[in-house]
Amino acid sequence: MIGLMGSAASPVSFGKGITNWFNRKRGMALGIATAGVGLGGLILPTLCQYLIGNFGWRQTYFLLSIPVLVMAIIIAIFYTNKPQHKGLLPDGDMINGNGSLAKTDGMSVKDAVHTRTFWLLYFIYSLMAVCTMGTLTHLSPLLTDRGFSPTYAAFATSIFGAATTITRLFIGYLIDKTFAPYVAAVALVAGAIGIGMLWLGGSGVLLSAASIGFLVGSEADIMPYLLSRYFGRKNLGALFGLVFSAFTIGVGAGPYLFGMFFDQKHSYQLPLACSFIILLFLSALTLTLKKYTTSKFN
Repeated sequence: MIGLMGSAASPVSFGKGITNWFNRKRGMALGIATAGVGLGGLILPTLCQYLIGNFGWRQTYFLLSIPVLVMAIIIAIFYTNKPQHKGLLPDGDMINGNGSLAKTDGMSVKDAVHTRTFWLLYFIYSLMAVCTMGTLTHLSPLLTDRGFSPTYAAFATSIFGAATTITRLFIGYLIDKTFAPYVAAVALVAGAIGIGMLWLGGSGVLLSAASIGFLVGSEADIMPYLLSRYFGRKNLGALFGLVFSAFTIGVGAGPYLFGMFFDQKHSYQLPLACSFIILLFLSALTLTLKKYTTSKFN
């Protein structure tokens, strides 16, 4: 039930709202919003541990539910998904003329899913999730298996979380200034380097975690941004949901595949090597995405 109902608060929902409200600084707006997700990931584990230790896990669940409920009520009362309902256009621009509502342009879902661009994005993000989430889920056992302490392994995971949060702001700024597929290609190469360093071994574990965090931090910014630029805002929620579902499938499949290979070979070397090669391939594939024109869709 948490997964089913909680999906309404995923990047699919707030990504749709943000793209409706922002155009010129859409990337930065997405970056700020998704950085909140990363910040919560940094704060909540420590906070939850403190609350559980002092109040127990049942009371902790209850306490965590209060801000969720309060925020949901505030959003439901005061927020509108379309700035036109407040007499505004994206970026706070005023509606001129007779004040009629501006039309939201965009492709239909049927037309969008018949394009090469949509399936490229679907393929790229599903495989990216397999590689990154498979690596991250098994990062702690991988490091302890190589002789690192559990404390060091936990610290490496924290470095990943911090890098993810910072990256979301940085990526949001970059995609407002630069062609977003170029930024995505660089992020994929960074992730490949991070996984490659784990594959080859050595002492650069923290740098590896930060590099993978750089890639994971880019996905929630770039994914809705590209969909809005290529297909418009009219059906962005449905299209983002489809691509995000591919990412979610990869999130589930990656840890399982890594664990299966480890059980067979008693080593993570093969899945790490495969992930390194796949991410480099996806980086090259990203560069084949066509140019988008902001004059066609806002």
